Amino acid sequence: MLLWGIALYTLGGSQLAQASLAELGETRPSRSVAPIQDALDHVDDDLSLRDAKRRRTEVGEYSEQDRFGQDERQTVDQTWLDKQAEIRSMEQASEEIHRSIAHLKVVGGSHEEALNSIPKLEDVHRHLEIRYRRKNKTGILRKPAQYKQPPRRVRFVLGADLSNSGESSSAQASQRSSNLDSGQTVFPSQEWDDLVRLTEPENEFCRHRPDFKLPFFETMFLIGDYMVKSNLLDPSFFKANNFFRPEALTQMIKVDLKSRLYGFGGLFFGFDAHSLLPTIQSLANHKSTKHLHRAIKVLDKENQKELVYDHLGNTMRSLDWLSARAWGEKSVEFGIVSSRFHSPYFIREADELSQMLIRFKGTPPSNDFRNNPIHSGTQHAINLFNQPPKLSDGKRPRLEFLMSYYYLDFLHTYYKEIVDHLQAANLENQKSEKKRKFLGEAIKIFTDPADPWKPKFDKYSRLIFQQKPHDDLEMKEWIEAITSIILELKVSGVIDRAFYIAMTSRILGS
Repeated sequence: MLLWGIALYTLGGSQLAQASLAELGETRPSRSVAPIQDALDHVDDDLSLRDAKRRRTEVGEYSEQDRFGQDERQTVDQTWLDKQAEIRSMEQASEEIHRSIAHLKVVGGSHEEALNSIPKLEDVHRHLEIRYRRKNKTGILRKPAQYKQPPRRVRFVLGADLSNSGESSSAQASQRSSNLDSGQTVFPSQEWDDLVRLTEPENEFCRHRPDFKLPFFETMFLIGDYMVKSNLLDPSFFKANNFFRPEALTQMIKVDLKSRLYGFGGLFFGFDAHSLLPTIQSLANHKSTKHLHRAIKVLDKENQKELVYDHLGNTMRSLDWLSARAWGEKSVEFGIVSSRFHSPYFIREADELSQMLIRFKGTPPSNDFRNNPIHSGTQHAINLFNQPPKLSDGKRPRLEFLMSYYYLDFLHTYYKEIVDHLQAANLENQKSEKKRKFLGEAIKIFTDPADPWKPKFDKYSRLIFQQKPHDDLEMKEWIEAITSIILELKVSGVIDRAFYIAMTSRILGS
């Protein structure tokens, strides 16, 4: 207080003296003003520092106390966003089912068997849709109640109701349920069981109507996915229902794939993005089997192996159709491969042979191995694969070459011990493994739906460059031959062009 008094008194006297001098035309600086001003500045600085420190402390204390609240709000926000994403996803799935059923009505025509199935599909889907909407009737597009100012108008994601307030009254909720529910509160199990029976392999449902059977199966799998994702039904329902059992599910997927193969005229694969390949990666990810993706991926490896075996076998059989006979006669070598693969004992024999090789650590008694039918079939497949046909040989030899590749790929995926033992037998078989890997990578490149043509050929050129074919004349000729098969075009000098493209890419740093 004493300091403040002296400062104010001195400041007042100094200002008065300066004013008097100004009237006389004299302005002299006061000696006492500067040090006092410095003292006042020091006091002000000290007060400012104390105020700033107090404010920082208060803010720090507030942040420490509020950090948990912020984390909690962020968690609530993310939960809300996840729920909205789930509801939107289910809405899209429901719309897809609507479109699929509408398509069935168009293609069904006047076919009585087809028309009888459509109302049952609609009943099951309507029940699931109603239950999901009622379960998520509070799933509205606004943030949780912690926010002070909810929007005046809110919209239900899965309904058409609009409200003028942030919360809906019980009367409005009751009215919504009444509008959504047509009186059906019990799952239509009889209708669902009837539909499931139509998907069983022994059922002759629409056997001669693949244009209806294919979309019917697709609709059934879409509804099955909706059941699983919606969490509406008790787990006991899925355990008891034949449609969701792994063994039955495998059989239904096989029927769907077989119908799809027959519906599209057999050989539905090649070297383009539309190709549905006889591999588990293609079956579980191809856009034409989108309705099967979840079902295939939940199967164990044994059931997946059964799917691939069945689909590859049906693809091989399509070479015997009347429409395929115009491509020429089946070669003797491929006839052996095909007959061995189609044997009803193939899987059992492959299992036994694989276990024997594991037990004897890759060196079983030679007679036991050579006398096994799979041994001769696999050796003939290797021979076909090592000697790709010329483009001028026609379509059938090219298809037999591809079939031999997928036969070897199947064994390598599920019975690697058999292939490894055969490769160890001689040098030619060892070379086939390098070629198999090369063609596998080439197929990935050319069937990738994301890449346009030029990037695909650039990648293929780099793949050729990595093989160093100039050091191996046989590999060079083999690559030239399969490039003609891939492009369905007679090519020459592909190795040199591939080297040029690969080297240019390296120089440019791409």
